[in-house]
Amino acid sequence: MLERLKLRNKNDYNELLEFIDNQRNPDFYFLQDNARYYITDIGSLKTFIKSCSCAFVSKYKEDYKGLIFVCKSKVNEQIQYEVKVVANSNRIVKDLITILLWNFNRDLIVWFRNNNKLLYAFKEKGFRFVREQGVQILLNRKAVPYEQKFYKDKSE
Repeated sequence: MLERLKLRNKNDYNELLEFIDNQRNPDFYFLQDNARYYITDIGSLKTFIKSCSCAFVSKYKEDYKGLIFVCKSKVNEQIQYEVKVVANSNRIVKDLITILLWNFNRDLIVWFRNNNKLLYAFKEKGFRFVREQGVQILLNRKAVPYEQKFYKDKSE
């Protein structure tokens, strides 16, 4: 089941932290004051979640299968939205990207190591190569402009 991430108590944080730790994804970190931080405890997890604009989770029964976050950061006085994902498989990543794109309409970027297995899922969902920096690759996806209209205007 795909849904927004909801953390209600300490047990929820512990389960989330355990899932993130078990995935061992070297690309799952956050930046704060130009320093890279990996999520190693509940304090760093809470700091990371505070920096996120939105988060979605894929669960089967009560077990986490994947997480996707959009972190808002400021680089050179410009605001950017960076996607962070951790998941069991490419299929789950594709599902999470789809739900993210339905619910978050901004320009997005994602950094990956050039040998990350999740890279192809992002390319299939419309993320394009921007540049390479050392062993990392930057992908981006421009927001698609559309008008959401949930009601009919009386003038029409």
